[in-house]
Amino acid sequence: MKITVTSGFFPVWLFGRRLKKMGFKKNKHGMHCYWQRHLDDDKIDRAKDFRKFCRCHLLRFTLFDDSMERSTNYRSVFLKRYNGLFGTGIYLCAYCHSPVRRSKMTVDHVVSVYNARTNEHYRNILKRLSMHNVNDVRNLAPSCQKCNSRKSSNGGFWIFRGYFGKSALRVLLLETIELIFGAFLFRFLYVFLYNNVYMLLASTLLKY
Repeated sequence: MKITVTSGFFPVWLFGRRLKKMGFKKNKHGMHCYWQRHLDDDKIDRAKDFRKFCRCHLLRFTLFDDSMERSTNYRSVFLKRYNGLFGTGIYLCAYCHSPVRRSKMTVDHVVSVYNARTNEHYRNILKRLSMHNVNDVRNLAPSCQKCNSRKSSNGGFWIFRGYFGKSALRVLLLETIELIFGAFLFRFLYVFLYNNVYMLLASTLLKY
């Protein structure tokens, strides 16, 4: 088991010395700072003391097991399961739907590892989807480097885009809907201009 302490009402760096004495180590994820320590199963009762400390100092306390840690082989697991579009090794980014070669494709955690470790809300999302490990292949999605850097550890609508955009059939369906909708708008604009602007100009010119 592992314990993560992040900023709550007060920033966590104010209590850095005390957390260090309690066995925590400082970590960084982008602009986020958090403290973490490992807790053996036989010392799980000590978690109550750490939780009490966090409540007293208005910090966020999270207790999670190793299933919420990033694995070392999640990319290879994803590539074994998915070979790209029709086995060509070309993937569609789950977020912008642009084609990406395997060599330039990044495998993204839809629910990010950072959110799974520090926020119970995102762990509940995984549980609702019957995933008990953040490295579950269903939580992995192909992504271009630009979208991966933009998403980072964001949640919210990014999660919906990631899960929806994973399926090539869903992406093709979405593109088809956009094409039909665009054609409909073009037809509507053409009829509107023809009936209003063109006929008005024609009638004006005929007067002269």
